[in-house]
Amino acid sequence: MYIKASFFAVTMLLTGHIGIEQVSSPIGVVAITHEIVDVEFVFGTIFVWLLLNFSVAIINLAPVPALDGGHIWIGAICSLFKNKPGIIKAAKILNYTFLVLILLLMVFLLARDIIQLIF
Repeated sequence: MYIKASFFAVTMLLTGHIGIEQVSSPIGVVAITHEIVDVEFVFGTIFVWLLLNFSVAIINLAPVPALDGGHIWIGAICSLFKNKPGIIKAAKILNYTFLVLILLLMVFLLARDIIQLIF
C-alpha cells in the first residue's frame, strides 16, 4: 500500500498533476507530520515513516543527473561510448548543473515553507 502510494504520488508530480505548491521541504514535512501524529500517534508515525522512505527511494532512483538513477544512466551511456574524455566531461557538467538546480529548488522550498509558517 505504501509503495503504491509513493509511486502514485511521484507519478502525479512528474506528470504535472501535482504542482510545486504541493511539494514541501523538510520543514513542511515536519509540520504535516505533526498534524498526522496528533491524530494518531503510532499508526501516523509508521505511515509517515514508510511513505517518506519509499518516496525518497523512488525519487532517488529517477533518471535525473545528480541522483542515483541519473548516475546509473550516465554510467551506462559513458560505457557505451567507451568512457571517452569528452563524454565524461559532459557527464560531469550535466551532474553539476542538475545538482545546482536541485539545491536551488530546495532553497526555494525551504524559504517558502518558512514564510508559510511565519505568516
